[in-house]
Amino acid sequence: MPHQKDRLDRTCIGADAGFTEWTGEKRHRSEVRSSSTTDSPPAMAGHEEDPFFTAADLEPFTITFGEVRLITNWMEDRPFIFVDFLCILSDESQRRVYERLMLYRLKAHKLSRRECMGKLDDETLRKELPDFLVKEKHIPQLHFDVHSYFKRLDIEEERGCVDWYFDPEYSKLEDLANYQRLVLKNHDDVEYFDWEGYRSTFTTSKMDKDYVTFFTEMSRKLQWLKKYIGTKGSKEWAMKTEIRGAHQALKIAQRFPGMTVDLAYTAYREHIWSLHYDYLYREGWDTVFFEIWKLVTREKLEFTHALMQVDEKHLLPQHDASILRFLKSRRLFDLESKFDSCAEDIPLGAGDGAAMDKIKKAVWNAPKNKMLHQYMERKMSIAEEIGLDKDSGVPRMHLWAGPNATSQVYA
Repeated sequence: MPHQKDRLDRTCIGADAGFTEWTGEKRHRSEVRSSSTTDSPPAMAGHEEDPFFTAADLEPFTITFGEVRLITNWMEDRPFIFVDFLCILSDESQRRVYERLMLYRLKAHKLSRRECMGKLDDETLRKELPDFLVKEKHIPQLHFDVHSYFKRLDIEEERGCVDWYFDPEYSKLEDLANYQRLVLKNHDDVEYFDWEGYRSTFTTSKMDKDYVTFFTEMSRKLQWLKKYIGTKGSKEWAMKTEIRGAHQALKIAQRFPGMTVDLAYTAYREHIWSLHYDYLYREGWDTVFFEIWKLVTREKLEFTHALMQVDEKHLLPQHDASILRFLKSRRLFDLESKFDSCAEDIPLGAGDGAAMDKIKKAVWNAPKNKMLHQYMERKMSIAEEIGLDKDSGVPRMHLWAGPNATSQVYA
């Protein structure tokens, strides 16, 4: 019996919420726009008009009962990613896969050393493969040797230029193509928001391209959710808001052949997470740090006293509770370190405008966990660099529409 790898529910709105037929809240009559505005939004220079969404759709729009029904039907018919983890390559097939992956890895190793592309053809690289790949007859030992060889390449590379690897376990599965065996490294175990989930999202390069395009469009058109972040309301109201956003995300996803329901929900959840993160850790902190900078540099106050004065001004109510917690906890040093990193590049005698610009740039450029679309963008870039996108990738991963349906392929 085929084994389906367990996947976490990452919708953030509950298992049944996405299927709820909810018509949305009716707009007030004053909010209804004329047909000239709704049907023909002002064209932006250099951009084609989007025939699916109008200017009015950038605000919360009503999902009709009929559209909810269509979305529900689309979700029921949409295939999902299926990989049989019990289906293992034969010994000879494994050997060929290992050889192919090592050629890609050698090419990346040499590219990191800025070697000429003309010297990196397969025949030239094959001559440099270690003898064990040809002589070893015992596949488990070969698996160990290949993994060790990759590690040695990592150590030899300068400045850790190669930030990816081919997963040894995935390299044994028959259902996966070489593109799906490629995994990005998770630097310091914190670089990606959900690295474990990303590395086991067995999408093809075309699916990744669709996802990245979808996420860009979805996040732009669901910016209306931003004004609800941090507001207080009932749980029922919050649920309705998130359900409306989820339905809109699914409505957009229907236009992309490579999108699955799980991927659409992942994108929506990560968009919500990104909005919350910016609200809590970025928005307004440039103003807080700027006011602290003025007190520290001009009035020579200690950081703690400067923070207390800023807190008394209640400049940004959204951060009052956070500032108070910092003042009462032992983690005040963390906030001071963040302030120091944001203000360290401000030159002596800088004016208010220049100082504010420096602080704002530092706040918004501070490290933030990368999301799935960024993982996919990097993966597609790597594939193009080493020629992996030109590889046939046989056997392909299958997409199943159901237990009795014929398998489909989205290459």
